[in-house]
Amino acid sequence: MIQTNKDLTPRLFPKQKITTAEGGRYTYYDYDKEIVEKIALTNVFSSEDADLTKLTYTLVQTLYPDYLICSGLFDSFCLFEVAHGKRVDPPVEAHARMDSNKGYLILQVKDLFDKNNLPYSDDWATLFAKEFV
Repeated sequence: MIQTNKDLTPRLFPKQKITTAEGGRYTYYDYDKEIVEKIALTNVFSSEDADLTKLTYTLVQTLYPDYLICSGLFDSFCLFEVAHGKRVDPPVEAHARMDSNKGYLILQVKDLFDKNNLPYSDDWATLFAKEFV
């Protein structure tokens, strides 16, 4: 696993590098404290699938601001490095879901919320209390 970021300060250089790669075909999921706080207060169990996908990608971008996030063939999302204007294969990390790998990302999200003193919804509290095996 690559190291995660818990600083909510947007990083402009990675965004520019990712959004200009391969003719600008990739998305960078903007984040800042206000955006992440809104996500923390979201009732995720009652959100639409499309909303959850954007929410997930935004949180993953927050945790991994230097990496390109793409959906994978078999995984929900993969993290890629970008070098010389191109996506570098293979991905440096891949996740089937937020709760895969023994809840690794869920625990990182909890740590992100806690380190930034962000209140979170009861739905998030339920996810954080879940035991992953």
